[in-house]
Amino acid sequence: MKIQNYQNKKSTGRLGKLCTLNFKLLTKGGFTLVETLVAISVLMVAVASPLTIAQKSLSSALYAKDQTTAFFLAQDAVEYLKYVRLLESDGDWTDAESIANCISSSEGTPDRWCRVDTRREPDQAFFSCDANPIECPRLTFNTEGRVYGHEPENGTTIKNSLFSRRFTLIPVTDQPDAMRVLLEMRWLFGALGERDITINTLLYNWR
Repeated sequence: MKIQNYQNKKSTGRLGKLCTLNFKLLTKGGFTLVETLVAISVLMVAVASPLTIAQKSLSSALYAKDQTTAFFLAQDAVEYLKYVRLLESDGDWTDAESIANCISSSEGTPDRWCRVDTRREPDQAFFSCDANPIECPRLTFNTEGRVYGHEPENGTTIKNSLFSRRFTLIPVTDQPDAMRVLLEMRWLFGALGERDITINTLLYNWR
């Protein structure tokens, strides 16, 4: 900061005038280092906050999409089991030959798991699946028909999806006309790793 002073000229009058000193402050333009750092910090906070919110919103939307797909695939399998029950049995689960190998032996720990391709006829739709979920292959996704199934992957139109699906049928001791359906959906989601949902519902022999 610089102080400039100057003196008024004296009057040519007879008595003259009192001389005065005038001061004028001159400042150089620009910001100090501290001011610059503060401005950058404020700018970073202002920009980073909306970007963080946007990133979390996008991640939540993608997770909701996968979760919704998993629920639809679970419902698809349950509805197919209803179809097989009505098609192959006369109101009795034991008459449905296609799913005989998917019925667990008791209400205890499920010991028979199956996977199902709901696009096929019942006699070709069910496959035994080990109790270890890793042994249940993931569903494939047909990019042309936009459908899930268990077609062999060809790397072009048929690719492995994120989802695996398995189910078992459990007899209900105190309800002989019912069968408990236990269905599990698993999928991978980024840094969260494996996610899963479980459907536990009763299907009755009623038509």
